[in-house]
Amino acid sequence: MTAVIYLGAGNSDNKLSQHGWSQFIGRIRWHIKTFTEMSKTRTGGPDGPPAQLLGEWFSAPDQPWQNACWAIGVPDGVEPPQLLAFQEVIAACAANHQQDSISWAYSAHTLLLGPNGDPDAPANAVLETRPE
Repeated sequence: MTAVIYLGAGNSDNKLSQHGWSQFIGRIRWHIKTFTEMSKTRTGGPDGPPAQLLGEWFSAPDQPWQNACWAIGVPDGVEPPQLLAFQEVIAACAANHQQDSISWAYSAHTLLLGPNGDPDAPANAVLETRPE
C-alpha cells in the first residue's frame, strides 16, 4: 500500500436518530466495500491488488457523541478517476443522510516508527511531511 484514505463521520449534533445513524454507517461501509472490490480493475493495464479496509473505529458507547473513522489502504495503480468517483459517492452519502460533511484525509506517505520502522527516517520527519 502506498497511500491511506481516512474517512471520518460524526453525529455530535444529533441530526440522526440511533436508527438513522446505523443506516448512515451501514451505507458508508457498503460504499467502502464497493470501492475496494472495484479498485482492482485498472484502465489500460492488468488488474492489480484491490484497496482494502485496514480498520474501522467508533466512539465509545458511553460518550455523548457518535463518531466513526475508517482507514482504507490504496495500492499503486488506483487511478485518480476511481478516487474522485469514491469521493463523490461518499459526499452524496453525507447529503442523503442530512450530514454536513464526511472528512476525507489522503496520506500518500506513511512513516513507520519503532525498532523495525524506517531506519533512514530523519528525526524531524513529522515536520517534513506537513504542508507549508
